[in-house]
Amino acid sequence: MEMYLHVKADLHEQLAFNPHNFGRIEPILALLRGNASFQDYPGNVQIQLAKCMEYDSYEARRMILKQGHRPEAFYIILSGSVLANIQDTSPTTGKTFVRTVHEMSAGDTFGVLQFSANV
Repeated sequence: MEMYLHVKADLHEQLAFNPHNFGRIEPILALLRGNASFQDYPGNVQIQLAKCMEYDSYEARRMILKQGHRPEAFYIILSGSVLANIQDTSPTTGKTFVRTVHEMSAGDTFGVLQFSANV
């Protein structure tokens, strides 16, 4: 499965802060609080999670994960969309092709979710 990201052009400007500066987590908290899964956690847990998160921006059509590779992170889509594509073989022609099997958008998540017991 391959996943490609299409991002909103101005999102990076909206998050123009050092993601490792724990004193300025308000912008990332504001964005994450729109995510239904994130809202289930109490406020203090949300803050602890936001402190250990990184903001990454990907250019359009960038491959994030490759079919057969294990994800090394948990991704929350803040803006744009991600396409999950798989490589398949046509039973009639035997030719290989790529097809989209799932489209994800803002608020959706994918990847590995591993929480520390200290959170």
